[in-house]
Amino acid sequence: MKQDSWPKFKAQSRFAAQYLLKMDKRARKDPHWYVLALNVARYEGVDVQSFMNLYDEGIRRHPRLYGIHFSAVEYFVPKWGGNADAIDALVQRAQKRLPRKEHDALYARMYRLAAQSQFRTSLFAWSKGDGPPCEAVSRTSLNTTPRNGTFSPSPTSPTSPARQATWRPHARWCRR
Repeated sequence: MKQDSWPKFKAQSRFAAQYLLKMDKRARKDPHWYVLALNVARYEGVDVQSFMNLYDEGIRRHPRLYGIHFSAVEYFVPKWGGNADAIDALVQRAQKRLPRKEHDALYARMYRLAAQSQFRTSLFAWSKGDGPPCEAVSRTSLNTTPRNGTFSPSPTSPTSPARQATWRPHARWCRR
């Protein structure tokens, strides 16, 4: 972002934060309220404890909305003041909220977002996470597809060449 754009961005961010806080508590029934609120909290530079309180509330109400988890990953990438240890802790915390069978998919998607957002292909050069086996990540990722921001079994064949072709370039985000 250009340096002269920051004041306008900050003003819009403050307006969004005030608007979200003024909304009725019933608005929090909409899981996307948490995605917006977490993004605005990141822009506003809220402290970690306040951010995590909001994140915990969001995943307690809507644990399978990956957008909430993704907003938290963005908060902890270094360009926003975070670090690899915080991302590792976040991924472990997020996995505890989902059934065991969904851990590999969540793991892969959260680390992939961190890698794409900040680290590119050097994911495990900066992270302590060693990743689930590639086979498990591929199987899990190919067998799930987003529906309204949540992930559930795919109605399409996970072995279709198109699905496999889109996943193979991302296999670097797992342990071989």
